[in-house]
Amino acid sequence: MVFAASGVDMLISVVWFWFGRRQLGEVGRSAPEIANPMRVVYVAIGVLVAIPLVYLLMDRAGALMLQWLLTALFPGGARYW
Repeated sequence: MVFAASGVDMLISVVWFWFGRRQLGEVGRSAPEIANPMRVVYVAIGVLVAIPLVYLLMDRAGALMLQWLLTALFPGGARYW
């Protein structure tokens, strides 16, 4: 029941954001100097490489190896937040 309530809340939030996005102006947009369409391609390539890698780690080495990998990668990903 809690997951259903969360899903409904997320849908309401998306609709709220959709109708109120004009009020945000430039908030949340990429800076012009880093707005590069190739970034989408790089992310897509990263995802296409990561999905089979994670699957193989889960299948062959178990969750412990994946835990160590994610722990090692976290500081690099956290600096972009």
